[in-house]
Parts: sequence; structure tokens; C-alpha cells
Amino acid sequence: LYEYYLRGFAAVFPGVVKHLGAFLLRVHQARGYQRELAPRGILYEIYLLPMQQNLALSFNYLWQNKLLVGEEGQHHATLLQQKLIEQTADLTRYLFHLERFPAAFMHGDLHTRNIMIRRSAAPASSEMDLDFKLIDLEKVRVDGDLAMDIGQLSVDSRVLVGETAKATEQQSPLLAVVRQVEKAYQEFALERQDKNFNARFELAKARAYIRIAKAKTRQIDQHLRMGKRGVAMDTARAMLSHLEQSARHLQLVLKMLSSPAASSTERPT
Repeated sequence: LYEYYLRGFAAVFPGVVKHLGAFLLRVHQARGYQRELAPRGILYEIYLLPMQQNLALSFNYLWQNKLLVGEEGQHHATLLQQKLIEQTADLTRYLFHLERFPAAFMHGDLHTRNIMIRRSAAPASSEMDLDFKLIDLEKVRVDGDLAMDIGQLSVDSRVLVGETAKATEQQSPLLAVVRQVEKAYQEFALERQDKNFNARFELAKARAYIRIAKAKTRQIDQHLRMGKRGVAMDTARAMLSHLEQSARHLQLVLKMLSSPAASSTERPT
């Protein structure tokens, strides 16, 4: 999917926008419609713990490599770090009831580079000549959260579009595909009576932005080794931008979970 987006989407777009959501749903429904609940502790394991670890690594890296220049930049980073720490701490109050959701097959690292598309010898005008396959199955689990996969795919696609600047968000064919996938999963959540899906979907986005920010430390290492400190500083600013996006999604999660509606319908009695 990543390579098709970079090279040109026109040949596969009709089939991808129509069928990718259905393919992913078949993957996540690998165990059928069984109403088994996800195991206790799974949200801490797949969301909160990795987020806290990557936040610590990201900010420590920025401070240790002196990539936060000036009092204003350092003050902004300090406030952002404090906000994210407080948000993740606040989130622990809701984990007990938030994690009672239907379990699903979960890829665990779903992004555009792990979705393979193969075109058959059928005419290019046919939208049925595509086969989909997922690769990189090291983090697969059968009792996971499908919201994490879709949240990561959503963020990965938006970051990709923003970094390549191939089109505006509204015009991007890749984001048109992602919006169709998101719509399919919203409908599936209603069908499964998964009341907390939207909150976990936003939580997955927050997790994905933190993960992407942490991954940029490797890019900065390369820039610093090559003596490109200016480029390294630009990448550090991109890291902070991703962390700010994460804070926005976490704020939305906490707002959803603390609302009266959430209190009355989602907490266990």
C-alpha cells in the first residue's frame, strides 16, 4: 500500500477503497463472532506501558542530545512532557472498565508498509483484480484489540500524507481509503455492541503518534553522525509535533471516559 501510494494510486484505488475495509474485517474476525472478552490487563500491556516507556525515551533523548534550543523551546517541551505524563496517569483510572471489550485477532503493527497488494492479470479497469495480504506477523495475537490496528493505520497514513505533501488531506486518495476503513469499523463496533470502541480508537491514535515520535530518534542519530545538526533539529521539532498530536487524542479519550454518558453506560456495576 505504501509503495502504491508513492508511485501512483490510480490503478488500484477503486479496488482498494472498496475492498480493503472488508479484507481487514475478515482478518479481525478470524475467530468469528464469539463474544469472548479481552483478558484483564491487556490495555496496560498494549497501550499504557509502551506509551509510558516511549514517552520517557523520547523526552530523555531530546534533553540528552540538547535538541531543545532556547528557554521558550525548553519550556514548551517541559510543559508537554508534564501534560503527557499526567494524561497517561489519569488514564489508569479508567483501565478497569475500559478493557471489557470483545477480543479480536490483532496484527499488532498495522501500517501501510505491512499491507501487500497484488494485481492479477485481469484488466486494469476491473476493481476485483486485487489480492491483499498482511506481512510482519511477529506481534499477532488472537485476544487483542482491533481498535489498535485501525488507529495505527489511520495515524500512519496521515503522517505519510503530511510528510510527502502529495495532496491535501481532503484530496488524498490514501486518506479516502482510510476513511472508508474507519467507517466500516464504526459500523462493526455497533454490530458487536462494542461501546468503548471510539475511546480505544482515539487511544490507539495517541499510542501511534508516540511510537512514531520515538522512531524518529533513529533518524536524528543518522543526521548527527553525518554532521547535519540542522536537519536533526528539524526532526526533533517533528517529534514534538507528533507528541502534541498524541496529547490531543489523549485529551479526547479522557473527555469521552469522564462524560456522564460514559459513567452511566460503560462502567461495570
